[in-house]
Amino acid sequence: MSDGSDEMLRSEIAQTMALDMIRYSQVWEDHRVLCEGLAIGPEDDVLSIASSGCNVLALLLAGARSVTAIDMSPAQIALVELKLAGIRLLSHDIFVAFMGATQSTTARLDIYEQIRHQLSFQAQQFWDAHADDIDNGVIHCGRFDKYLRLFLEQYLPDAWPQGTQQRLLDADSIAEQRRVYETECDTQEFRQLLRWFAGREMIASSGRDLAQLKYVGLEDVGEHFLQRFRHGLVNIAIAGNYYMEYNLLGRYRDVERGPLYMRSANFERLKGLVDNIHLVTEELERYVANRPVGSFSKANLSDVFEYMSDTASQHMFAVLAERLRDGGRLAYWNLLVPRTPPSSMHHRLKPLRETSERLHALDRTWFYRSFHLDEVQRL
Repeated sequence: MSDGSDEMLRSEIAQTMALDMIRYSQVWEDHRVLCEGLAIGPEDDVLSIASSGCNVLALLLAGARSVTAIDMSPAQIALVELKLAGIRLLSHDIFVAFMGATQSTTARLDIYEQIRHQLSFQAQQFWDAHADDIDNGVIHCGRFDKYLRLFLEQYLPDAWPQGTQQRLLDADSIAEQRRVYETECDTQEFRQLLRWFAGREMIASSGRDLAQLKYVGLEDVGEHFLQRFRHGLVNIAIAGNYYMEYNLLGRYRDVERGPLYMRSANFERLKGLVDNIHLVTEELERYVANRPVGSFSKANLSDVFEYMSDTASQHMFAVLAERLRDGGRLAYWNLLVPRTPPSSMHHRLKPLRETSERLHALDRTWFYRSFHLDEVQRL
C-alpha cells in the first residue's frame, strides 16, 4: 500500500500500552445485548475481542459455529487459555472455586498444576509468574476489576450506610431501587467521592491506562460516570443482574445466576464446544486486513474504536466492511469517545439504529454511553 494504509494496520495503543498484565479479568459488556444484536446462528463464524473470555464463551453458547478470540495482549490470551483448560478438565464445582467465584476447599495452585499441561508454553510462563493471582482467584486479578474492588473496600463504606448495597440488590422493583438510591446513596459526599474516583486522573492511575484516554474529549469524566452510575441504579433492574452484583459487592451472590460459563447448566455443554474457539494474539487491524474475505460473518469489537483516532477508526470500519460476509454484523460499544462509521460509508455498513437503541436501553451494565450494530452490505 502506498497511501499510508500500512500505518493504519498497526494498533496505536499496542505501541503505547503495556501488554504484559491482565487489565480485565471479567467482561463488562452485557452478553444478552451482544448475542441478540449479532443474531447469532449455527452458520456464524464470529470474530471477537478476547478480553477475559466471558463473551467469547457466551457467543459459543448462543450457537456460533466458531469463535476466533483475538487480543493484542498475551496476558489476556493467557487468561482465556486458563479458563478453557479449566472447563476441559475440571468438574463444575472445582472450576468455579478455582476461578474465585466460590470458596475453594483445595488450594488453587494445586488445581492449577492439574491443568497446567493444557496451556501453551507462553501461557504456562505467564501463570507460573503470577501465582498470587491464581491463589486469589483469577476473576479478581484484572487491573480494572481491582479498581472496582478498591472503591468498594476502601471508600464506599464511609459514604453509604451499612447494608445499602444489599438493599439495592434485594429491591423488588425499579421504584424501590430509586427510593433506596435517593434516600441512602445520593448524598453530596458520595457524589464528590465518585466524581473523584471515576475522574480522569484516578482512572488513568488505577483503573485503565493513560493511553486509553488519549481521544477522550469530555472535560468532566467523573461527572459523566456519576450520571451513568445513577442511571444503572435507578433505571436498570438490578434483580438477577450479576454485573451490578459485582459492582456493588465485589463478588457474585449465586454463580448459577452469574456469567453464563459458570452456570452448571452450561458447563457440560461447554466441554464439548470449547474446541471451536481459536485464540489469536495479534493486533486486530493487521489480522482482519490479512484474512480472506468472508472468513467471519459477525464481529464483537468491544470498545476498540475508543482507542483509535477518527481517521484510524474510519479505516478500520472500511476494512471490516470489505472482509466480513455480506449481511454480516458488527457490534461495539462507545464508552467516552463517540465512534461510528461516517455517513459516506452507510451504503457499505448500514447502522441498525432502532435495534441498537432498543438493546442499549436493556443493557445491564451502566458504563457505556451507547451500543452500536452495523450490517455489512456489498456494493
